[in-house]
Amino acid sequence: SCAVMCAPGYDLIGDPKALFCNADGVFVDHSGAQLGAPPTCTGRNCTVNLPQGRGVAHDCDGITTAQSCIATVAPGFEFEFGGPTTLTCGSDGAFAWAATMQVQPGTCEDLPAVAGVGHSC
Repeated sequence: SCAVMCAPGYDLIGDPKALFCNADGVFVDHSGAQLGAPPTCTGRNCTVNLPQGRGVAHDCDGITTAQSCIATVAPGFEFEFGGPTTLTCGSDGAFAWAATMQVQPGTCEDLPAVAGVGHSC
């Protein structure tokens, strides 16, 4: 007999969880039924170390084990240091960042000078 299992970070979808090789050399489940489709594994959602904070945009929602996404600046913000960063979902459910980045509000153009109008921008 052999056990069916998934790599760390993946969940087993379907049955059986154990297989047996019968006298004809065919894999069967515990009831003796021949294996139809083999079980499959699906990645778990990554939820730890998700990009966040004011001015950060990302496409990381719904990313699962071994998949990647990008964190960047939201409209109206700019990089203080770093740049768009790739994040990869690890088997522990946490994102690993390829590099660090820091964002800050973007700078506005100067307001046009208008007679009698002042500003503190």
